Amino acid sequence: MLEELGDRHLSVTYDNGKMEVAQLPPKHGRIRVGFSQLIWTYAEELGISVADFGFCTIRSEERNCGLEPDGCFYIQNESKMRARDDFDPSIDPPPDLVIELDPSRFRLNRLSVYQTLGVKEVWSWENGELAIHIRNDSGELIRGVQSFSFPALSSDEVSRLMRAKIGMDDLSWIQSIRQWIRSSRSGH
Repeated sequence: MLEELGDRHLSVTYDNGKMEVAQLPPKHGRIRVGFSQLIWTYAEELGISVADFGFCTIRSEERNCGLEPDGCFYIQNESKMRARDDFDPSIDPPPDLVIELDPSRFRLNRLSVYQTLGVKEVWSWENGELAIHIRNDSGELIRGVQSFSFPALSSDEVSRLMRAKIGMDDLSWIQSIRQWIRSSRSGH
C-alpha cells in the first residue's frame, strides 16, 4: 500500500489490521520544520549528537503495526544510527524521540502504536501546546513535564518557544532560541 501511495503528502497509520490515511494540512510542514530547527539548535548549543530521520516510516511486521511520525530523532542511539539511511526494526533500536502534530486528526491511537514499537519519547503538538510522553519502566508512554532526551526542556518551555515562532522569520527565531539557551545556561 505504501508503494502505491508514493510520495504524496499523506500520513499512514497501521495497527493490527486497521489502516488510516490522513492528508497533511499546509501548515504541517512549517511546524514540523520548526520542531526540527528547535531540536537542532538546542543540540548544537549543548554539543549533543542527533540523527534526524525526518518523516520516515517506522513499522514492525512482527508487531503488526507501523506509522509515519512527523519527526523522528535518535539521540541516545545516535551512534548506532549514524550510518543508517532507513529504519529496520529487526536490527535498529526504536527512535528516541518522535514528533506528532495534531494527533486528534487521527481516529487510531497513534500513541499506542508508538508504545508498541518501543519509542522512548513522544512530543505531541496540538492547539499551540506540547504534551511530552515518556516511556516508563513498564514500557508505557506516560505524560511527563520534562523531556527525557533533553532534560532541560519542559513542555511549557517548548510550547512557549514554538508559539514565539509565529510571525518571526526563521533566522530571528533560531537566534532567539540560542539566546534563551545561553541565558538559561548562565543562570540569567
